[in-house]
Amino acid sequence: GKLTEKIENNELEEGVVSEETLEKVQDAIANNKEIITELVIENQKEVEVDKNAKDLVESAVKEFVKDAVSTIAQYLDIKVVLKTEETNEELGTLNKLSEEVTLTFEIPDNWKKEGRVFHVIRVHEGKTDVLDVWENGDGTVSFKTDRFSTYALIYTDAEEVEDQTPIVPPTEDDPAVTPPGTGDTSMPGAYLLVLFAGLAM
Repeated sequence: GKLTEKIENNELEEGVVSEETLEKVQDAIANNKEIITELVIENQKEVEVDKNAKDLVESAVKEFVKDAVSTIAQYLDIKVVLKTEETNEELGTLNKLSEEVTLTFEIPDNWKKEGRVFHVIRVHEGKTDVLDVWENGDGTVSFKTDRFSTYALIYTDAEEVEDQTPIVPPTEDDPAVTPPGTGDTSMPGAYLLVLFAGLAM
């Protein structure tokens, strides 16, 4: 997406961008540079994940599925990068969006199992949220988010969780845009496509 409005100080106060990023963006705008956004999704090995984020994810998993065994399938680093269109210079990242985007990914065959239920745990500003994941007719799964940092895809076998029911996908239609590459695809992980809603701020 393209940013058509100047980022104001309230975006800084709300945690949308860092002070350094705000200064770079304002300077670029003052110099009549067009700014574009790029969604970057990278698979992370467990040893690469920030320890605090990892601890938060593991605690959230235990709290969410107290009476069942849940597996952390993959850690992901998801961010929205701000760049100048002409020179591709990185200015920083957007930590929040004004609207949610839908991320859609294909589950590798070795993770598939009848009755298995997937969820996503998001770590943002020291807080964890368990996000619902729904299955699509083409075999992919999706979730919605508007905040970016560390994510973990988890799965729990349904026979071990009596109250788990499939998530019904939203009925609204989101415009679709395919993102750039998703990082180190040699690692086992989710191969992600993105249904990208607008990035208007």
